[in-house]
Amino acid sequence: MHNVGDEATAHPAVQHLDALTSLRFFAALYVLMFHYTSISGSIFEGQVVRMGYTGVTFFFVLSGFILAHNYHQVDFAKPGAIFRYVLARFSRIYPVYLLSLLAGMPFLLVSFGKVTSGVTTTMAASSLLVAPFGLQAWFPGTACSLNCPSWSISVEAFFYLMLPFLLAPIMRTP
Repeated sequence: MHNVGDEATAHPAVQHLDALTSLRFFAALYVLMFHYTSISGSIFEGQVVRMGYTGVTFFFVLSGFILAHNYHQVDFAKPGAIFRYVLARFSRIYPVYLLSLLAGMPFLLVSFGKVTSGVTTTMAASSLLVAPFGLQAWFPGTACSLNCPSWSISVEAFFYLMLPFLLAPIMRTP
């Protein structure tokens, strides 16, 4: 029996992995502690916290696992399946991402006034062109000029785009 409501959803209902969601929280907290310590020095100072950047890698791997779990039953060869998937990912990430870029804009404009013209200014200005599209990590020198933590969105977007094409072959491999 064909249910019309199923066509509008990005993927069939799957079991939630609440325990893994809490791990994502701790990975994000670890990265936050790393950034807080590297900016100001703090009570979190220590070798363990200095390795906090590894939380990003853990977060990527864990998010990839959760996405594969959520979408493993989706047949991306069906018409509209990739569109629904991309729309679901885009609507979940992009509004907050765009808000973060807008919040970082005043800081970028202030930094333009402090930097002498040249390569640095050109790279910072070029980030205004690539950051809204989530491409800043793909162009040398632009990853951190507008909103440094947002470089990860570039990588995440790439993984999102690859999932529909790689998931089926991976799931067929024992």
